[in-house]
Amino acid sequence: MNRIREKTTAMLRKQLSEKGIIVEASCYNPLTAKLAERLGFKQIWVAGWGLGAQFCYTEPLTTMTEYVYFAKMITDAVSIPVIVDASTGFGDPIYVMRAVREFEKAGVAGITLEDQIYPKRVQYHARPQVKYVISADEMVVKLKAALRARTDNDFVIVGRTDVNGAVGGSVEEMVRRMKMYEQAGADVLRVGVSAGGSLAGIELLKKIRAEVTVPLEAGLSKDLKPGVRGPITPEVLEELGYKIARTTMMSIAVEYRAAKELFMNVLNDQPIGMTEEEFREITGDVLETIGVPELIEEELKTTKPPYTGKIPD
Repeated sequence: MNRIREKTTAMLRKQLSEKGIIVEASCYNPLTAKLAERLGFKQIWVAGWGLGAQFCYTEPLTTMTEYVYFAKMITDAVSIPVIVDASTGFGDPIYVMRAVREFEKAGVAGITLEDQIYPKRVQYHARPQVKYVISADEMVVKLKAALRARTDNDFVIVGRTDVNGAVGGSVEEMVRRMKMYEQAGADVLRVGVSAGGSLAGIELLKKIRAEVTVPLEAGLSKDLKPGVRGPITPEVLEELGYKIARTTMMSIAVEYRAAKELFMNVLNDQPIGMTEEEFREITGDVLETIGVPELIEEELKTTKPPYTGKIPD
């Protein structure tokens, strides 16, 4: 068994059993995950949206092999639980079973499975979103297959429905499906987004909490511009009885905006908005985060200086 997986799956189960909200950092590469851990986050969420954007060909076109490869890179970089968006499970139930085993071997502590159709449609990125879902009965079969496939009973299966934002979907069907997925054995239920990509409102969050008993996960809208829903903060979710507060894809949006501003300033011969001192401080912090000082220390202890060409006395 993978030693990292044994440790982080048990750690995740312990987190789920303890009181208080877990704020989950949404990351899409090892550096952002390592930074989140260093800053004090206790759990990492690897979103398919972020991985697909990073590859420049979107989540529906990203293969299981690519998901598992990047998941392994991230679990190698951190010592806290990592939950990976396994999308639709990459096919029928037997494909889901293989996915569970591959993610287990990659050191992942849990995966999320959703009830969108496979192959997943790129249209789900559209505004308003165009989503298509499988039947609730088909999704129950997938969840049960995932539960049978795991070799570590602490490995967490998160069930998610997107029916509220799907063609012909409704809030009532969303609640019905979440109850079915709980009965199928899902360890955690994730509240997806509603039509048009907006996060679920507080009234819907309350309704779902009243209908199911397993731990619930929902996305944050903290620090977004005010809207009709009001901010959904970790404190709000904890008051509603939720267990995991997800940062959604805030990190990739902020990082993309910062990189875009930098590149435009360079092209337009404008200052990059950072002093040389700040630049050195940030790059030094990056090196600290990825463990370069420890590597240098080890290198000085174990590596001989290069040959200079001089004949020793």
